[in-house]
Amino acid sequence: MKLFFILTFILLFPGSSFAKKICLTGTTVKLFPKYGEAFYNGAILGAKNTDFTIEKHYYDRNPEAPIIAYKKMVESGCSIAIGFSTGNDLAAINDISKKYKMPVISIYGDNSKVIENNRFITTIQPPVEYLLGDLLKIMMKKLTKVKKTVVITAVDRHSMLAYKKEYEEVFKRNTVEFESINILERKQDLSKVTSYLKKIKTKVNVILLTRSSLGAKIIDLFSKEKVDINLILGTKYMGSSALPAFYNYLNDKTVTAFFSRHNCLCDKDKAYISFMLKYKRAFKEKPMVISGSVFDVVRYIVKSNTKKGEALIDKLGRTTMKGITGIEFETEFNKKFTKRFIIKVDKNGYNSI
Repeated sequence: MKLFFILTFILLFPGSSFAKKICLTGTTVKLFPKYGEAFYNGAILGAKNTDFTIEKHYYDRNPEAPIIAYKKMVESGCSIAIGFSTGNDLAAINDISKKYKMPVISIYGDNSKVIENNRFITTIQPPVEYLLGDLLKIMMKKLTKVKKTVVITAVDRHSMLAYKKEYEEVFKRNTVEFESINILERKQDLSKVTSYLKKIKTKVNVILLTRSSLGAKIIDLFSKEKVDINLILGTKYMGSSALPAFYNYLNDKTVTAFFSRHNCLCDKDKAYISFMLKYKRAFKEKPMVISGSVFDVVRYIVKSNTKKGEALIDKLGRTTMKGITGIEFETEFNKKFTKRFIIKVDKNGYNSI
């Protein structure tokens, strides 16, 4: 069995030939089946009329799962993986990706120092400073109406540490007073938040740097303690109109929050609208934002048109393409981003402003 695996790997990976199999992976796509279906359908549409095949390798949420999924994709002969959409998952596969050299393109994972020098991992997620640029400019006047601001961060998430750094640097430049509360998502221990709520007596801004389920628990604590919130600012992990994760987890649906993302079903660009129409015709339902993103990535891979004897990672590094979601792939895996959307979450759901 071991010999068979070694021979399979030699045949399928950078060296003598290239198997045109694109594999999709991740946890959220398994946790929410409709989301996973939208991910898969977008990839199928991107690979239509090509000789590329699409295969799913979704996994459960646990620390070892990303590594196990990566190995299974290597064994299956995947030429490239799309997914691993959190900073923690990308960090988990950092070492093994260097060993087996199967490239990974992440949809939502943030670049961290752990992976920044790994040529086999790239992400199509814009830098945090790009995402927060317009949001903080627009919200700063409302934010500074009150003196108290608290930054609550799940510090065991690589992506949230990047948000924390950017928010706090902007606040310092604008002399915004803030207090930081660091929590661990894996422990779900909100005792520090509870202690803060018992002593706060005035209106407060909440900067919520956690994923959706934990963030909703925290905001519900504010509501339970009747703490007056002036403004809630969050991250892309609050979800979208197609997958309103933060809103769905909230018990108190009357709160209002804002966050920024680089893609949105509200996009009025002609190319994006054309994609949505093609998707509806093909699958008889509306796409999710992830459908457009994976469509762009698959088309980027297809455009590489890798031939036998050439490593995919090398050809991708020379391939350029303009996507329908506002991403432009440049050489050496550089990317240019051209769209930003500010999303408001309130009792009416998710809407761009």
